[in-house]
Amino acid sequence: LNKKGIKPDQFEVTARAKVRKDHPKIFTVVTVTYDFKLKDANEKSIKAIKRAVDLSENDFCGVMAMLRANCPVETEIIVNGEKIKKEEF
Repeated sequence: LNKKGIKPDQFEVTARAKVRKDHPKIFTVVTVTYDFKLKDANEKSIKAIKRAVDLSENDFCGVMAMLRANCPVETEIIVNGEKIKKEEF
């Protein structure tokens, strides 16, 4: 995002998982939420955020690759409290 001149005021990543009830207790689905706070959120900054998340998840993050090899992983992007719809990224 820095290359695009976008500097979030706040950024947080959280992960939640559903766990199988039977042993061994393993994750059945993981949801990763990227939460951004920006003063001037606009179409350009949201597009850059979506691209950064995509690159992170698909090209750079080994943890994401390991999780996806073992269970479904869902992604949520939130910008200024508003969830970006899945089909939009």
